[in-house]
Amino acid sequence: MTNFIRTLPRRALRNAVFALSDALSPAPKPLTAKDEANIARLRSEIATAALPETVPGGAEEWMENLVTLRHHVLNEDPREFLRWPVILKAMFVTFYGYVARELLYLLRHNWRRWRPAIAEAPVGRPYRYPLYPASSGNLIHHAYHLALFERSTATEVADLGCIVEFGGGYGSMCRLTRNLGFRGTYIIFDLPHFSALQRFYLRSMGFAVADAAESATPGEIVCLSDANELRNAVARASANGKALMIGTWSLSEAPIAARNILLELADRFALFLIAFQSDFAGVDNVRFFADWTKRHPAVRWQFQPIRHFPSSKYLFGKRS
Repeated sequence: MTNFIRTLPRRALRNAVFALSDALSPAPKPLTAKDEANIARLRSEIATAALPETVPGGAEEWMENLVTLRHHVLNEDPREFLRWPVILKAMFVTFYGYVARELLYLLRHNWRRWRPAIAEAPVGRPYRYPLYPASSGNLIHHAYHLALFERSTATEVADLGCIVEFGGGYGSMCRLTRNLGFRGTYIIFDLPHFSALQRFYLRSMGFAVADAAESATPGEIVCLSDANELRNAVARASANGKALMIGTWSLSEAPIAARNILLELADRFALFLIAFQSDFAGVDNVRFFADWTKRHPAVRWQFQPIRHFPSSKYLFGKRS
């Protein structure tokens, strides 16, 4: 009873912030024929996506997320998917205190460039960030990653030929790079259910998304889940210019065998943006990434602490 009473002020504050953000967030527009087609396609892909038969250690939570996501997609309105609890828990930053620090960094470092890039869209009906209602906490969070990467490597994403992201959430980082002028091929490697969600989101945003990896044209977005398709897609896309590998906490949360599917392709990449927690599911990620970087001495690596995530680090890399 005492613990319940202690949490009342925190719950009340959280509910008040969500209520304020809800008031600042535009309501969905009337359903269009295009919306209906996108929703039908998403539901078909989700309904036919097979769940993994076995779950490697450390991935049990993501298995539960897949089951929950499937239920939401098939029974609720996907036009408001960014409000579903499974999305808020797993891949959408809302009102954490560190977002204000990250927003302040953007304000102080070329705000003229970041301001239009973090303008939030109504797709998915995301909760707006109360301190800056033109955006969301999640979009600000992703912009902060890119801002530090660009500053550390002296490279703008608009100058790249290819970006490959491991575990792309619902497609927010991909959307952000497009806002920043990136027009190359963007590849997202993820579980089939999340690949379906990414295609739905990015198509709803009006971006060109390939129907299949093998038929993708230069500049299209490719969302895939097959390791062989990933290898072939990276080989094709990385030939079109400097390639960037992105994995923000996704690589370090994946089983070793799964993360190595992409990490073994490191020689195809000129740049790297990785964020990882020191330990996950019994894996010492500090040692893991230290050993991995030593195998690629042609890349200038930078490990940087994240002050507002004391147990996490950035790993930036630029090939000489």
